[in-house]
Amino acid sequence: EEGVLKIEQIVDDSASQTDLVDSLVASVVEAESDTEADLSEKDAVLNYAKETLAAQDIALSEAPAASNAPVLEGLMALDNNEVAASIEKQLSSALQTPVAANVGSEGSESSTANVRDQVAEAESPGSGIKVSSAILSSGAKKVTVAIPFAVDYLSESAQRYQNQVIEEANRRGLPPSLVYAIMEIESHFNPRARSHIPAFGLMQLVPSSGGLDAYQYVYGEKLVLGPEYYFNPDQNVELGTAYLDLLLTRYLRAVDNEESRTLCAIAAYNTGAGNVARSFSGGTSVRGAAPLINALEPEAVYEHLIANLPYEETRNYLKKVAKARERYRALDRPSA
Repeated sequence: EEGVLKIEQIVDDSASQTDLVDSLVASVVEAESDTEADLSEKDAVLNYAKETLAAQDIALSEAPAASNAPVLEGLMALDNNEVAASIEKQLSSALQTPVAANVGSEGSESSTANVRDQVAEAESPGSGIKVSSAILSSGAKKVTVAIPFAVDYLSESAQRYQNQVIEEANRRGLPPSLVYAIMEIESHFNPRARSHIPAFGLMQLVPSSGGLDAYQYVYGEKLVLGPEYYFNPDQNVELGTAYLDLLLTRYLRAVDNEESRTLCAIAAYNTGAGNVARSFSGGTSVRGAAPLINALEPEAVYEHLIANLPYEETRNYLKKVAKARERYRALDRPSA
């Protein structure tokens, strides 16, 4: 979402600055070469969860990586020689002026924005690379390197999933622009994206709710799937598109106007159909809210949702998805 690759390392006081530069550059090279399978193997939290559950004879479902191509392939703005030169140029200055990071009791930064404002930064003119350092509560020093993606990284990332998006959108009779816009706002095309909820993958499905409903809709079986299933792009797009179809054809079917129903579905993808209904009628019944929605033109439905949805996050989400759709409208037109 920020359009950068961030590398963070704890500084070894016994290592030379040259060693630190080499280590940081090696981490950048490694990050740029990591495939979906590599990232799965390195997912420490998920692997710990698997081991813990395995001890209880519970196995998470597995899904093979859909691609052997590096996840960041073609997204970086600079080559590794430029990255190395910029890190070397900035590192000494950054290390000399660290600040105390605001770190929570479990060792994680409790206020990223606060730290970002305080951390001493040095930026190499023209490169866009930023190197900064901070002192953690443990007394250790952390160095952070932020490297910009290419200006067109979003369109480059979107292109990778065009076949899946168009195939699944056509399968469900949905405009590809709708699927693409939701995918962009949900994950910015990061196939290993996860949220605190937790939701997983390109279309940020929650295994126990939207993912459960979508899998049952597609395969006729109620099954709570593990994160690796949703990290597979093909499977994620299939179920994410199916969930959109569910919202439009089942949960919100009482809304007559197609555009109004689509606007409600976008909001419901983020907050649930019940909260969409609540914004019109005060209750969670879509059928009860439908007469109020159907009495309005689509433009008025949009304005009502923006003004009355229960959560600011969902109001902003609707705005972002509606704007993102315009970037993909050309895919909705049949090819000549």
